[in-house]
Amino acid sequence: MSILGDLEIYVPIRTTPVEVQDRTPFEEDNKHASYDPKYVQRLWRILSQITRIFTEFRSHFIGKVSPVHFFWGAFDMAVTRFS
Repeated sequence: MSILGDLEIYVPIRTTPVEVQDRTPFEEDNKHASYDPKYVQRLWRILSQITRIFTEFRSHFIGKVSPVHFFWGAFDMAVTRFS
């Protein structure tokens, strides 16, 4: 946030999680403070593959289709088709 502020970019970000039981604001949450690059890399690879699969799957649909999107609060990926 400070780097964005240095660039004079002000983005309102709600720091309280939603769709989870523990609604501790991120800046106060010391319980979930671990970061393991190996698992972050794994997650990124999995999400990348799911995006590729969803994109291929939607390509056969003739109607309107949303881009693949990730719902962070529910940890859910989706691609919506409209008929």
